[in-house]
Amino acid sequence: MKWAGIASFAAVALALGTAGAAAQWRSEAVLGATLGRLRASASSSTAPGFTAILGFGSRSLVFGPEFIWQNGDSIRVRGFAVGVRIRQPGGVIHPHLMASLGAYAWQSRLIVTIPDVAVVGVVPWSEITYLSGSLGAGLTVGRLDQGLSGVLEGRWHRNLSQNADAGPRSLIAVMAGLRVAW
Repeated sequence: MKWAGIASFAAVALALGTAGAAAQWRSEAVLGATLGRLRASASSSTAPGFTAILGFGSRSLVFGPEFIWQNGDSIRVRGFAVGVRIRQPGGVIHPHLMASLGAYAWQSRLIVTIPDVAVVGVVPWSEITYLSGSLGAGLTVGRLDQGLSGVLEGRWHRNLSQNADAGPRSLIAVMAGLRVAW
């Protein structure tokens, strides 16, 4: 699933991008800094990261690929997904809703302890790739048709499939970034 899933989503994103360019749709790129709370089974970690989005569509409906990266002390996640964003096109402040689906590599690090003894050691990162999705809401501030605008959004990411031994994975993140439209 790991590389085959990522390659499949890359092919879909490329096809959507080519179709968007051929139809004379608007294009946009968003790059934002994120702060999130990662949770995997019994452990959790606050983690900084970033999100990069490439979108194609109209002023009110945009879709395209996105990349998510969060790096915590004991948990980290990398995700490649295809997302859709629906927004209110009028005015200067544009509320939006978004959803995405993709392959996320959830990594965790286990701390090995022995009762009545301090920490013995740290096991190297273990990785599980899951089909995961996200839901969120946010604001775009500025013009939608061209130029630079600001983006602020909150998202909840969750694995949709899971390994019975590893348990569920989730990420709640807030992103502040810039959007360039052309």
